[in-house]
Amino acid sequence: MRYAWYLVRDAWYVKIQCVESEKADDLGIVHTRVVVLLSVFTMVGRSWAAAQGSNKVLNPSATQVVATESPPHATQSQSLIEWSTTNIQYMYGFNWNVGRNVVDTFTIEHTDSWRYGDNYFFMDVLNVVEQERRSSFNYYLEYHPRFSLSKMFGLHLAAGPIIDVLIENEFDFADGFFSHSTGIGFSLDVPHFTFADVNFMVRDNVDADSVTWYFGVDWEIPFMFLGLPLIYGGYVDVAGPEGTLVGTVFSDTQLLLDVGKFLHYESHLFIGIEFRYIHNQFYIDGADEYVPQPMVKWVF
Repeated sequence: MRYAWYLVRDAWYVKIQCVESEKADDLGIVHTRVVVLLSVFTMVGRSWAAAQGSNKVLNPSATQVVATESPPHATQSQSLIEWSTTNIQYMYGFNWNVGRNVVDTFTIEHTDSWRYGDNYFFMDVLNVVEQERRSSFNYYLEYHPRFSLSKMFGLHLAAGPIIDVLIENEFDFADGFFSHSTGIGFSLDVPHFTFADVNFMVRDNVDADSVTWYFGVDWEIPFMFLGLPLIYGGYVDVAGPEGTLVGTVFSDTQLLLDVGKFLHYESHLFIGIEFRYIHNQFYIDGADEYVPQPMVKWVF
């Protein structure tokens, strides 16, 4: 989840507002930072790719989690990587008010837990099918590395519903756009939930004149209804004003049916719908979006 393509739209909005010649150097800096960070991510990924396997992490969109066991069909081992899981998704969203009325999205998403924390990564490719409504393919990437204080220092940080305390990071990339957020995250033990997280961060959008606060929650809960295996999950992110940009609220919630259970692919094939809510789309004060997105998901 957290394949938040809306930030690509926001990035283009900010970029359009900054096309004056004096912004050229800033955009060059953005691209340099993106290349450096992607190079670092590639090197780290290669060093961790030796194995996979068991605690629990998941985001969602961003923002992830740590729990006590690996998700279904996660690849496991006893080495540096404890477990990992990867999936692909396709969504067809309609009823957009700002910009295109219809947008389809293809997403690849990866989550893993390792010796000192966890990682979450996704990449969106937008307007794959709706080509007549696009001028070019668009992309958006997020990388969320988290570092567990209990794992790194051997501390017992569990208290009440809190499972762990983590150093939370988020890197957002698009063409001509880069932002970084950092702060503290809490993984929670909530009855019947697969995971639940609360994160408090400071966000720096390089196209804005200052930084802002950033609060996020994410969750997932499996349940049965009339004999049907369902999963309800999502996230809500709230950010304050940043420079001349107004504050925003972004939320994606998904209701998915495990259709694979009826086709001998349990916990692999899901269909359902995502509902996206955005307050102040494109940082336009009062521009709100309510977008249903039918979707299909395959977990490797």
